[in-house]
Amino acid sequence: MRNTPEISVIVPVYNGESFLPFALESVLLQSMENFEIICINDGSSDGSLNILREYEKKDERIRVIDKENEGLAKTRNHGIACAKGTYIAFLDQDDYFHHDMLKSLYEAIKRTNVRLAMCKAVKTERRSLELINEQNDSTISEESILTEDEALELLFHPFAFQLVVPWNKLYHHTIFDSIQYPAGKGCDDEHVIHHIIKASDGIAFINKTLYYYYHNAESFMNSPYHKLRADVFSAYADRMQFFKNQGKWEWCAKQATMTLHMYIIHYRMAKNLSNYQKQFARDYKTFFKENKSFIRKKGKFELQIFYVHPYLHQLFESVRRKLSETNKKLNFQFLID
Repeated sequence: MRNTPEISVIVPVYNGESFLPFALESVLLQSMENFEIICINDGSSDGSLNILREYEKKDERIRVIDKENEGLAKTRNHGIACAKGTYIAFLDQDDYFHHDMLKSLYEAIKRTNVRLAMCKAVKTERRSLELINEQNDSTISEESILTEDEALELLFHPFAFQLVVPWNKLYHHTIFDSIQYPAGKGCDDEHVIHHIIKASDGIAFINKTLYYYYHNAESFMNSPYHKLRADVFSAYADRMQFFKNQGKWEWCAKQATMTLHMYIIHYRMAKNLSNYQKQFARDYKTFFKENKSFIRKKGKFELQIFYVHPYLHQLFESVRRKLSETNKKLNFQFLID
């Protein structure tokens, strides 16, 4: 390996002994070879560190860093600080790369002269060499460049998940000169994505599936309501201020509406946790008051009902649902008659 790798792949590790080997093999099998793998053991209590040490002996491109447990955000930041590569990629310990991922993203950046490239990620419950080496259909391999405004607009689109997650991307290291993942926060990627988009000078998007993320049923995002889920609201508050600072009033309106609807969703998700519900109701009112000038007339009445009382909103939803069902029945009867 050359003294200076072109890409640093950062792998945060915490109690991942059962999936680590496959994740690391997916990097070692990359069609591009000039990279380093920085594996950061975040205080694992299982055999993860032993596995990492064995891989470190096998391949000089692997560096292992062992530290006390500090959480995912600090671990990512530590990896960024230690990276020698011009470009940075992230791999979660239970996920894996397609064998062409690094090469495809690297070449896209070089062709387009931007500082960030991304591909599609797909959820899987399989760990298979067939997927790592799978041939992508050339008919869907179009490449496009997203401007800053186009990328920010996608934050309000179903595609937002692909944009927000950190691991289906290749970043020029300078993007992180003034950006860090917030320590101790859930949804840490939501906190930084708008700043990353701003710093990227555009995004090269490859319409190929090159990253496979594993469905972890034990993740806090897939478990009963966890307090870390609520950290998304501090991310939304930061994004709202970001849009205000940019004078992006249309996005302020969209962000305000999305935030209020998310408060309603989280209120319902925490239905057996009265303390969370009370806090969400209070925070909803505060946010509504502070940003009511951005709330569009269409849909405002519904949001005002929740402001008055969450239970009234629940009744409103129930009545609306029954009316909708009645209309469907009437329309169906009309078609029969």
